[in-house]
Amino acid sequence: MLMLGDFNQVEYHNQKLGGSQNIMGKEKFMLWRQKWQLVDIPFHGVNFTWCNNRTNKECIYERLDRGYATDEWYQMFPEASILNLPILVSDHSPIILETVIDKKKKGRVRKIESWCLDMDKPKETVAINWKVELDGSPMYKCSRKLQKIKYDLFTRCKEFQMANNILWDDIMDICDNNQQQLQKYTQQNILENIRQERKTREECFDKALIKLAYWKQRAKGKWIVLGDSNTSFFFRCAKHRKTRNAIKMIQSDDGNWVSDSDGIKNVVCKYFKNLFKADECVESMRIPDEVRNLIPKLDSQQIARLDEKFTKQDVKTTVFQMSGLKAPGPDGIPAIFYHKAWGIIGKDITEAVLHFFRT
Repeated sequence: MLMLGDFNQVEYHNQKLGGSQNIMGKEKFMLWRQKWQLVDIPFHGVNFTWCNNRTNKECIYERLDRGYATDEWYQMFPEASILNLPILVSDHSPIILETVIDKKKKGRVRKIESWCLDMDKPKETVAINWKVELDGSPMYKCSRKLQKIKYDLFTRCKEFQMANNILWDDIMDICDNNQQQLQKYTQQNILENIRQERKTREECFDKALIKLAYWKQRAKGKWIVLGDSNTSFFFRCAKHRKTRNAIKMIQSDDGNWVSDSDGIKNVVCKYFKNLFKADECVESMRIPDEVRNLIPKLDSQQIARLDEKFTKQDVKTTVFQMSGLKAPGPDGIPAIFYHKAWGIIGKDITEAVLHFFRT
């Protein structure tokens, strides 16, 4: 059994800062925990998860949001912990349950941000880099130019975000640092730090509103494509912003659960190797003539169509049929980049693709 949320009860004095030091309801709460044999899930992050948002001596911080679990649950998730995020908008801080420790963090692929492609400087970056003369095959030259453009655009986007303070992490880091400092002071000298934490949180909240407007504007392009309500679409974007499709555990053929990344890779590779492995029995099977005659066949026109050479229009049509705002591939370049920069890069991209099919 797992219980997670706001318990509205302090257990120990180190879970409270400010106000009366008399902890009401502690004994009943501890008896309730003992009855159900609930263990406190360890946490990291800020110590206090609630604030009454008052000033001076009336300000109170408490750790009200926690997680408890039984031994049976802990046996299934022995590495479980809770991340306490800083208090920002609400009087409570968000808490996140982490059941598996991510031992290996992969570096994110640099991606071209679609929102920057309509700005003048990114357009200049594409035009300048595309004029550079290179040696090699058409595909090689396009690949090298695209790599350079991706790096330059990534750098320009980061510079633009920093210049306009369009970042999320800085807000959370500032609030986290200020609220972490509250644990290091006593009741006598805490007032100034409480005032500073409150001031910092208000400043960060104002910045968050600016950033919220920016990300709404950024989401608008996709909203137009989907024909959805701007408000509801952005709400879903914000709600699922950090959702990741990640395999945390996988069961191998022998029934054992594997959680480390290398082990998961081995299980997946083994599965697909066995799935697509040539089977001698299948290879030796002969399809009866009466069944073979029932299988549809290509007519002469269809065969001739497949034998036709690709044209420049085929390449362009294929590129523009790709959804511009879909997640990019391993190279980090979304289709919308090709759409918007086609006037500059289209001729060379077409030549590279046709050269690939000719050779």
